[in-house]
Amino acid sequence: MIDAPRRYSDQAYVKDMSVSCIRFSPHDSNKVAFSLVKNVEFDKRVEEMGKSFDAHILVLDFSDPQMMLLSYDLLSPVEVTSFAFHPENEKVIVGGCLNGQVITWDVSSNEHRAGKPGQKEENEEDGQNQNGKVMKQMCMSLIEKSHKGYVSDLAFVPGTVKVDRKNDNFGKSEHFVTVSEDGWLCIWDTRNVSKEVLATNKGKPWIPFLNLQLFRLDGSPDLGISKILFEEKQTTTTLWAGSFEGELLMIDWAVRPTVKEGADPGDNEKQRAENVQIYYDQERNWRPVLSVERSPFYPDLVMTVHDFHFCIWKTSLPYP
Repeated sequence: MIDAPRRYSDQAYVKDMSVSCIRFSPHDSNKVAFSLVKNVEFDKRVEEMGKSFDAHILVLDFSDPQMMLLSYDLLSPVEVTSFAFHPENEKVIVGGCLNGQVITWDVSSNEHRAGKPGQKEENEEDGQNQNGKVMKQMCMSLIEKSHKGYVSDLAFVPGTVKVDRKNDNFGKSEHFVTVSEDGWLCIWDTRNVSKEVLATNKGKPWIPFLNLQLFRLDGSPDLGISKILFEEKQTTTTLWAGSFEGELLMIDWAVRPTVKEGADPGDNEKQRAENVQIYYDQERNWRPVLSVERSPFYPDLVMTVHDFHFCIWKTSLPYP
């Protein structure tokens, strides 16, 4: 017998809204979260640029076979376009915003609950909160050091990769990567904005651990990335990425700038890191990549999904 579909349709949240991102919790298979953005035309959105208002990520629990309960309402002053559950801490969620900033919540922090700490919300009986806990953000990144476009994707680096050699992660996934149409790749350290660190050092701004500008093969700095993919248990400082113009790329963020032959060492324009190691292109693919996935059966096959078609790339073939 197939269970009837369950819906969450609270008009206070979902009316005139679109879902920008949806994620299942890696810690609890009965929890799913989704972020909401206003479903408005371009002209209306331009008018509202720079204005602050409450945006939401809703965390739902569907362990009850009859209904879906709202566990948490995560508030943000800017609409969230992408987010992820922290793989090491089930209480932490990080997000990327429409204005390029990143944001983090910790649902275990009483100091960041909307309302007074310890205050019970309406309809909370016997420890069961029917309306969900409303949480304010713990921290947002410094806007001057954030992306200049909306955060198109966000993913945690596997714990098997050593990102910061001076501050060992001891096999835990503590860093995450954000990308945008602005052509920059940013790596962020969640340890800098943990509940414990913020309690003792509230004045330090959150900035990226690493900022990396991506260049095309012809040297133009307009390589906007729409989606990224890490391999499970990988050890290399690489990731696969899909661009806003349909290309499939393999990026190594550890490559450092080199001085071109015959160039003045002091000329910064002649020093460019070849971070894009592999560049697959096809003349039919000129629309943004909506998803990048690895085949679970053939490890050398990578699929990119576009708006009207998908492509399968065989990465074991010689790079053209």
